[in-house]
Amino acid sequence: MNDQTAAYLVAETMKRVHTGEGINAALREAQLSMLDGAGSTLPPELAHPFHWAPFALIGDGGVSKQTSAAAVPPASAQRSL
Repeated sequence: MNDQTAAYLVAETMKRVHTGEGINAALREAQLSMLDGAGSTLPPELAHPFHWAPFALIGDGGVSKQTSAAAVPPASAQRSL
């Protein structure tokens, strides 16, 4: 895998996220677009999973309901514990 492949997948994923796709679907679609473009608009070797399979999402980038600011006690309450 090289830096250009990483840059392509990250840029494609974020572009899709900004158009309203969920982050998981956006990464999947970016990977599929790399496969579709391999041999035509992209180099043919990019069809190999070596170039797109190592990418994974960790977390969703959002704040869960349990860790929202309203659920965290104020600092003064934390000191007394």
